[in-house]
Amino acid sequence: NPSPTPTAAAMLAALELEPFTAVALGSLCALVLAVTWWLLGARGARPYSYPGDAVEPERRLRGQAQFRSAGYLRVEPGWSPVEEAQPTNCTLPHQVAGQQVWTFDPSKQEPAYDFNASENPNAGDKIYRRALLQRWARNRPDESKKPKTALEAARKGYEFYQMLQCEDGHWGGDYGGPHFLIAGLVIASYIMGCLDEVFPAPHRRALEVYLRNHQQVDGGWGSHLESPSNMLGSTFNYVALRLLGVSKDDPVCVQGRSFMEKHGGALYAPLWPKFWLAVLGVYDWKGITPVPPELWLLPQWFPLHPGRFWCHIRMIYLPMCFLYSKRFSYDAASDPVTMSLRSELYPGREYSKIDFSKHRYSIADCDNFSPVHWIMRLAQGVFQFYEDLGAWSWLRERSLRFVEEYMLAEDVETNYLTIAPISKAFHMVCSWVIAGGELDKQKANRSEEIRKHISRVPAYLWVAEDGMKVQGYNGSQAWDTAFAI
Repeated sequence: NPSPTPTAAAMLAALELEPFTAVALGSLCALVLAVTWWLLGARGARPYSYPGDAVEPERRLRGQAQFRSAGYLRVEPGWSPVEEAQPTNCTLPHQVAGQQVWTFDPSKQEPAYDFNASENPNAGDKIYRRALLQRWARNRPDESKKPKTALEAARKGYEFYQMLQCEDGHWGGDYGGPHFLIAGLVIASYIMGCLDEVFPAPHRRALEVYLRNHQQVDGGWGSHLESPSNMLGSTFNYVALRLLGVSKDDPVCVQGRSFMEKHGGALYAPLWPKFWLAVLGVYDWKGITPVPPELWLLPQWFPLHPGRFWCHIRMIYLPMCFLYSKRFSYDAASDPVTMSLRSELYPGREYSKIDFSKHRYSIADCDNFSPVHWIMRLAQGVFQFYEDLGAWSWLRERSLRFVEEYMLAEDVETNYLTIAPISKAFHMVCSWVIAGGELDKQKANRSEEIRKHISRVPAYLWVAEDGMKVQGYNGSQAWDTAFAI
């Protein structure tokens, strides 16, 4: 008699594979085939890095930012820019250079400037310019002389602009704008127990002024200065205000919660705020799509290797995959502020009964400009299957060793600034966890790595007439100086 056709079970037995392992490998193969088809076939001759066609009308920015006409706060007098000095409580790998940082002296009673976002949400950098103009000791342009030609006007403008040049030759200035930067550094400092050190009382007051001044009529915040309100900016800035000490009953928080409630609460925030909320302990990791560190071990030619991501995405993915693998969360249950946030962020819901896993892809319509592609869902489904089975310990340990080494290399290379304040905040938490912060906060905060990280936070801060903000980087010195020259 002919031998029977081997069954799937028999084939698996011959390969000595567990059924779950075989399913995982099969799913991974299917994913690779789908991605290959998409990259080489579905997209035609376009490279895999093709950014996409013009955005369809229905996915374009909806609405306009709406700011109140009055009720803005002034920054208290006493702020001055100075050139950043080499820290004395730690040894950085390189010399600091070029950054303007801010000091506060309450004895300086200088006139405060008005700010009105309804006229212009972008500040005029008046505090910084006043400080540099006061230091200028050479000849000043004759303001009474009216230029007669375009060339004379340009020369007069140059005579003014040279008064704003810093001592080392660069031009500094306000490099703010995004509304998703403050929260990361505030949450990181709060978790680490060094909020008062990173943001002393004058800094916290100035940050609060900024957040209050940029709240819109509907109670929300946009993702940047000129953006209409959305859940990304609103969730981040609401949490920042609460951690900075603002009461939940303060009108600014009441209005912020009202906006979030209209859009489903924090369950309908984008992934980024959800991830930070999970780190803070006010959102469950089950509601976060996988961020596997194992991707770093793929061959570098593979299209999904993180090294092929855009630089900022790559360097944010790096610490995020570390925290995700550790499932690190602040002990929110022992803190009355974070315990309160567990109810404030999810109106009408009991935190312990929320099925967070059902909200991995939940997102408010005002934030959903680029719906998750089915190939991305397929990939995340495979990764989630791998996580649910239990990541292979040897593979995860090896990938995490690589991630830790890479983060340290990035810290050293950038003199503990990292590529931007977003990754900077994540690196601070990761370094704190590695230093044993969960067991002994104070000991971890005294460690050399944390000292270095904390010493560089001021390079990201800037003060203008709208308050204190976190800049997109530590400035645009080379950029602005090149244009000036």
